[in-house]
Amino acid sequence: MTIDEQVLGDILEALAGAVFVDGGFNLDLTWEIFEPILEPVIANRKNKLHPVRELLELSQKYGFPLETDVFGEGMVNVTYTIRPSNIEVITGTAAAKDKRSSMRHAALDCLNKLKVTFSIFLCIC
Repeated sequence: MTIDEQVLGDILEALAGAVFVDGGFNLDLTWEIFEPILEPVIANRKNKLHPVRELLELSQKYGFPLETDVFGEGMVNVTYTIRPSNIEVITGTAAAKDKRSSMRHAALDCLNKLKVTFSIFLCIC
């Protein structure tokens, strides 16, 4: 999440809190005011999930076992292994100087392979 996204989130949170308090703690009123504001953001899905989170949520949603293997000194190697079926095994691997970058790139690799293999069956956009 970028600083701009954090600031925007803080502003919306403060406004929603003010509406909630000024509206007599009426949650329905708060939603009535904020739902039209938030709907385009939610519908558009411009705010992409971080690849690691997307992979974790996808594996949980469809019940796919997911394994993570992190190893190495200097260069950190990360491998994600997901089993969407009893036969199929998809792995995503990456190596970088830091663990965060390795995890991100390995998750992207795994997601791309998963999307190519199962795009017809999964609701992956």
